[in-house]
Amino acid sequence: MGDDRFSLVVFDVGGRNCAVPAAAVREVVHYAELARPPGMPKVLEGFLNYAGEVLPVIRLDRLFDLPGRAPGLYSPMLVLRPSHGRLVVLVDSVRAVTEVDRDALRPVDDTAAFNGCVQAEVTLRDQTVHVLALERILLEQEQRRMDDLRDMVTQRLADLEGAA
Repeated sequence: MGDDRFSLVVFDVGGRNCAVPAAAVREVVHYAELARPPGMPKVLEGFLNYAGEVLPVIRLDRLFDLPGRAPGLYSPMLVLRPSHGRLVVLVDSVRAVTEVDRDALRPVDDTAAFNGCVQAEVTLRDQTVHVLALERILLEQEQRRMDDLRDMVTQRLADLEGAA
């Protein structure tokens, strides 16, 4: 694949078509039992124990103030690569992994939509897809709060393992 094309993971959240660069996604996993410490922010679904690493699971529908639905057993979660944020995003469905031309991306003003998280739009099969800027998913203070909650959950899990 040349520099003029790249892959996107296209998904649905709250009835909207969104995407992230495929290179940012480590794995797509099904919904699992999550740790839910007290005092969680509304956008946080809980924490996933992913191969021994505790990762926050973010509800994009809540973050973007879109209609949500309760996650089910097969609800997909996108585990992001550490270089794109130590987090997981919960989505309604994964539609496709597709290649696009960089020239097909239309830049979007970062204050225009979805809490400033959209960096570009692209048209795929006559539908507009919002390409998210992963570095904008959480504000700096939100990331610090997630880190504090993650540390608390990690310690609780370690305590439980030590007691067993």
